[in-house]
Amino acid sequence: MSKLAIYLRLSVEDYQKKEESESIHNQRAYIRNYLKEQKDLMEYEVAEYVDDGFSGTGSNRPAYQRLLDDLKNNQISIIVVKDMSRFSRDYIEMGNYLENIFPFMGIRFISINDAYDSQKERSNGTKIDTQFKSLLYDFYSKELSQKIRSISQELKSQGKNTNGLAPFGYLRDPNDKYRILVDEKTAFIVKEAFELILQGYSCRKIARIFNEKDYITHSERKEELGIISYKNNFKTGTEIKKRMWQGATISRMTGMEIYTGDYVYNRIKDSKIGGRKSKTLPKEEWKRISDTHEGIISKEVFNKVQEIKQQNIEKSFNKSSNKKRYFGIFERRVFCKECGRRLLYREDHRKTKKGISTYKKYYCEFCKANQKSNIVKEKKLEELLLDKIKN
Repeated sequence: MSKLAIYLRLSVEDYQKKEESESIHNQRAYIRNYLKEQKDLMEYEVAEYVDDGFSGTGSNRPAYQRLLDDLKNNQISIIVVKDMSRFSRDYIEMGNYLENIFPFMGIRFISINDAYDSQKERSNGTKIDTQFKSLLYDFYSKELSQKIRSISQELKSQGKNTNGLAPFGYLRDPNDKYRILVDEKTAFIVKEAFELILQGYSCRKIARIFNEKDYITHSERKEELGIISYKNNFKTGTEIKKRMWQGATISRMTGMEIYTGDYVYNRIKDSKIGGRKSKTLPKEEWKRISDTHEGIISKEVFNKVQEIKQQNIEKSFNKSSNKKRYFGIFERRVFCKECGRRLLYREDHRKTKKGISTYKKYYCEFCKANQKSNIVKEKKLEELLLDKIKN
């Protein structure tokens, strides 16, 4: 039997409001009371989908994505929300769901505050007042984005760190949320990463060294401080037993100028107000304020490390340009069942009596390093996918 889904969402901005009308608790109570008054809805089993602390302008919300997956699998036949802005603040996306997707899938959509029930609509179109409300939600979201951007830009120009979390190696000042302090427990790790690059080590090799030394990772430090919890992989839901250092993490960390004590901003620009896409601006457009906080490394060390990394990139590019690159059809889309990390693709070519045979497979670099066999053949994945398509 199909279920009735209630979708609840609370954004970061909602936390800052004095009113409690938008809280998850009150949204839940409001919808539950509504369901009790609707005789035709009482017989349904109710499933909850909650996104706490997520904006409605984007679709990258865990519970929202889970709800869409359940819709595709025919597990849900009715969706109930307090108002349309909880489901989406994107006018075009909301209109597409109401006019095309939900009618096509036979989904009944109810927005209590908007007095909207798709079952009571005469056609698959939405009423003018409903469209207008959805458009207002979209405009409100864009106006709010513009205000937040303006305020953030003003704070940045004063050298104030507006990031919600401090970079690895730093802690937020408990007395000033815009100031960062050196974290004595992790700052030496940052310093060692820069020193090892100067000694000729690659980022991947440094990651292995840090794992061998069992250095605390950024996510583990945040969990330790009670800032955030990383129990499972976001995409797969797989439990991650141990966080590990990776080459990409070292490369990203050793490219952050903030470790010199300088504050750099205006590096990234959104493509449009309320948009989901952004682009990195040219370095000449970046803005910099010197000595806003205590540095972990010197400016000389930072600049030297950037030179070495650039030289390594050029060498790697020259080598790879003459080497054929193979791509797997599931590349970047399959994850390790043990640790939840993205699997890497590899092709092995072996000579046999019949000629050259190609073996395509995906493997986990971390589990392989820890002598755990976790390899899956591409042919097996193809068979599983084809079976799903046939069904």
